[in-house]
Amino acid sequence: MNADLALLRFALQHSDSPDLSNSPAPKPEDIEWLKKVMADMETDAQKMKKILSILSDEKTITLDRKLASLEELQYFVEDIDNSIDFVKMGGNQYLKTWYKDDDDQIRKWAMWITSSCCLNNISIQKIFLEEGILDDICSVLDNEKSNAVKDKALSSISAIIKNYNEAQEHFIEKEGLKYMAQFLQHPSPSARMKSAFFLDQLIQSRPQSIYEIMRLELIPYVVAMIDDNDTDSREKAISLLFLLVKNQKAKQICIDLGLVSIIHDRISRCDTDKKDGKMDEDDVKTTVSQLTNLLKIIQ
Repeated sequence: MNADLALLRFALQHSDSPDLSNSPAPKPEDIEWLKKVMADMETDAQKMKKILSILSDEKTITLDRKLASLEELQYFVEDIDNSIDFVKMGGNQYLKTWYKDDDDQIRKWAMWITSSCCLNNISIQKIFLEEGILDDICSVLDNEKSNAVKDKALSSISAIIKNYNEAQEHFIEKEGLKYMAQFLQHPSPSARMKSAFFLDQLIQSRPQSIYEIMRLELIPYVVAMIDDNDTDSREKAISLLFLLVKNQKAKQICIDLGLVSIIHDRISRCDTDKKDGKMDEDDVKTTVSQLTNLLKIIQ
């Protein structure tokens, strides 16, 4: 019997009483049986080793099996301890190989695994920076055609540099912000929203990033997002503009781009968008309030 099912059976058999304090003591043979089941249970690390072994068998593994295994691996590495074990098993080299795979679904899962490993895990962020994972992801973006892969790549970059000054400096020195132009125009609302949020968080963590954003001429893309049909993308772009206009030079760029008239036009269209079902009442209230406050700052 599967160890997990065996444990479930044991728990059900020994928890019938509504008052657990009056439950009969388990029989000695049941305790011995449970010890054996526990001893036979695989750890997450052992399960991940098996997954990596399956993924390494390029001669027999099918694409469907590979994708299923990558999905299972992504689930495991969401746990901090498991992500550390994954790296100890040579996870970096697996990722570097998967980034170069011909199948875009495999590249997508590789990016997803990368971001999952880094979430709230500064030790992995440092390793991924030192081992060149951040650079490898940027290299993928140089020629990547799949929007799904790009979306997950952005999540990976964000996870690696989050609250990590050294990684942020490295990313900017390597001209990483140039990729934000394509993300701010990405067909996926999720990617547009993430890119605006990414820049917002970067400026808050590293205020001088504004000068790189101006140099790379990213502000026009942010201003254009005021007209985004996606509520989350629009709100994140407006929040980003609040940060940008605190800098006088960036503020002037926004004014020169016609931000004042763009805001007035967007506010005037909110009621029409509500009638057409493009915005609900809460969206209208939030958007009008945000844009009105932004106008007060730039006028």
